[in-house]
Amino acid sequence: MHMVNVWMLNFPLFVNYVNNKHIPLVWTMHDCRAFTGRCAYFDEIGCERWKNGCGSCPQKSLYWPSKIDRSAWQWKFRNKWLNKIKQLHIVTPSQWLAGFVHDSFLKNYPVSVIYNGIDIEKFRLRHVVDSQSNRKVILGVAAIWEYRKGIQFFERLSIDLPSEQYQVVLIGGMSENDRNSLPLSLKTIQSTTNLDELIGWYQRASVFVNPTLADNFPTTNIEALASGTPVVTFQTGGSAESIDETSGVTVTKGDYDGLLQAVIQVSEHPEIYTKENCLKRAKYFSVKQFDKYVDLYECLFR
Repeated sequence: MHMVNVWMLNFPLFVNYVNNKHIPLVWTMHDCRAFTGRCAYFDEIGCERWKNGCGSCPQKSLYWPSKIDRSAWQWKFRNKWLNKIKQLHIVTPSQWLAGFVHDSFLKNYPVSVIYNGIDIEKFRLRHVVDSQSNRKVILGVAAIWEYRKGIQFFERLSIDLPSEQYQVVLIGGMSENDRNSLPLSLKTIQSTTNLDELIGWYQRASVFVNPTLADNFPTTNIEALASGTPVVTFQTGGSAESIDETSGVTVTKGDYDGLLQAVIQVSEHPEIYTKENCLKRAKYFSVKQFDKYVDLYECLFR
């Protein structure tokens, strides 16, 4: 199982079925919803209601907005039925999420950390994009640009970085109103289904920046590393787990001044954060990660 936390699954029916049939269950959790009353992430606002039963949800307007707060009921429901599963093995793509599972009502189940993997060979093939500039490209990529993904930090970077030296580029979905409200110095590209174009921008960038405020283990970090590009990211969720000291820099979450200095540091010192170092780090997150799933399945089905 992967993303089944909302309305995709009748848990009482499903739990009774797997128990009656003696079926081992592996659940890869990509956010925190399995052990909260509704929300996918809570660390951004420092909420700890999930530890004791939720209720009075401060994020009622997020994650499928609701006018009625049923988070306490939902927490009790998930606690009751998920703890009835007889053979459950939890997988998380980050140590960060594993830590929360250990503190939740699922703490008695075994947990393995298996990082996300990608086909890194695709990102090593050379692609060229026409950036129409010799400036250093500071790149951000997201499916949908929003506050949680840190678009506000890119706005400030595009203003504070010298325009004759740097070009901030964002790839991803956003409304026309949001696009028009951004500084003219910030270049935006709508989400693309052209993988070659995306790889070209990853490779063209001097730094890939991920100022996310709530995340598990962003795959975009790995894609940048596999393209030979160093990463600057906030110490958010498992985002910092993707890099080491030779392939990028981590910054305290929300520290804009630290982010700005890290972007300058990495872009101005390519002799430290080399393409070779980034490619070496990316190998750890190749499709070989999926071999760990095979090993786990074989262990459970013996």
